[in-house]
Amino acid sequence: MPHLNRRLSALLLAALLVVPAAALAEATPTEATPTAAALAEATPAEATPMQATPVEATPAEATPEWPEGALIATTMYPLGTELCTERTPDTQVDALPEGTELNVLELGSCWCRVRTADGREGYVPTIYLLFGTSNQLAFVTVQAGPTAVHRNPFIASETLAVCPPGQIFAVLGEEGSFTRVATPEMTGYVRTERLDVRLAEDMIGARARVVYPDDPARETTVNLRAEPDLDGRLICQVPTGTEVLWLFDRDEWYIVETDGLRGYMMAQYLEPIE
Repeated sequence: MPHLNRRLSALLLAALLVVPAAALAEATPTEATPTAAALAEATPAEATPMQATPVEATPAEATPEWPEGALIATTMYPLGTELCTERTPDTQVDALPEGTELNVLELGSCWCRVRTADGREGYVPTIYLLFGTSNQLAFVTVQAGPTAVHRNPFIASETLAVCPPGQIFAVLGEEGSFTRVATPEMTGYVRTERLDVRLAEDMIGARARVVYPDDPARETTVNLRAEPDLDGRLICQVPTGTEVLWLFDRDEWYIVETDGLRGYMMAQYLEPIE
C-alpha cells in the first residue's frame, strides 16, 4: 500500500510538471523584437541641416515717376526710335526701344523735345510717338482765331487757356463735338470744328535761326503770322537768335515751328543752321 501511494504521488507530480507548449507560449512574455518601422519611429534620426539655396533678388523694373499733368508719349517704332541731341537725324545718340515712355517737353509736328526716365533730354521724330493711343496732332486753324481750351467737353466749362492759330496739340481722343488735346503744359478739350486734325508728318524739316538781315547781331523780335501776308494774323513775336524748324518754302515766306506753334515767317529773317 505504501508503494502504491508513492506511485500515485509520482504520477500526479509528473502531470503537474508537464505544461502544454501553447500555454507556456501564452503565459511566458517574449521579448518584443521591434519592426523596422517601429525602430525608425522610435529612434530619432540625426538632424541633417538643410542648406539654404540663396535666391537672387530680381529688382522690379522701375516705373518712371513723371510730374503731375506731364504729357507722356510712348515710342512705337519696332527697330528703335532715335534720340538726337538736335532736330536732325545725324545727331543721334541712342535708339529707344519700342514702348519707351517719354516726357514731352516741347511738341512739334516733326520733332518733339523729350526727357527720358533716366533724365536724358533730346529730340525724337514725332511720327514714331503715340500720345495715349493716337499718333495724331491738331492745329488751331486760321479761321478759328484764338481758341479756348476747356477743362471739360462743354462750352460752359472752365477755360484753361486761349490759344492762337497754329497752336500744336497732341490728340488724346474725341468726346462728342470736342477733341481731347494736350500740350506739355495742360490737357483739356477744344471744339473739333476749330481744329485741323492730322497724323504726325513724315518729314524732317531743317534747322534755322531767326536773325535780323541787316545786322545779325541785333537783338529784336520777328513776327510769326498765321498767313503768309504782312497783314496776316499775328501769332507771336520770336526773339532773334531763336532756333526754329523750317518746314516749307512759300516764296518769300517760310512755314516754321517754334515752341509748339506753327506759322509763317519771312525768309529774309531766317538763317539756315549748317
